Amino acid sequence: MTAFATIDVASPDFDITMETGMVGNIVAGANARSYAVGRFTDANNWYGGLVQQTQSSGATIIAITKTVAGVETVIVAPSSPLTFNAGGRVWVRFMGQGSGGLGALLKFKIWNGEQEDEPAFWHIETVD
Repeated sequence: MTAFATIDVASPDFDITMETGMVGNIVAGANARSYAVGRFTDANNWYGGLVQQTQSSGATIIAITKTVAGVETVIVAPSSPLTFNAGGRVWVRFMGQGSGGLGALLKFKIWNGEQEDEPAFWHIETVD
């Protein structure tokens, strides 16, 4: 299943909180991916807060990605996978602030539970 929501705003700043995850089993050898998408210009140009659940290990991999001219690049990812509800639902928050010559501050976090259980810390913080 694929779902999209696009919000047209004039500001380059964004702050997205959403619940995501898998329902059912991931096919053997496959991965399940979902993105919180910020600064969407078109299908070939955007930032993404990536959540990837792997079938083989049940690990949850997170990253901040950038797609430019249709080519996706991982900007930063933690050195080791996280353990969350393998095959279950998780909350994510993806934030971007600023632009131009000084770069964009990008932050990403993930957690189990309910939206109000959001941790104070960010799993990833970087400037692009």
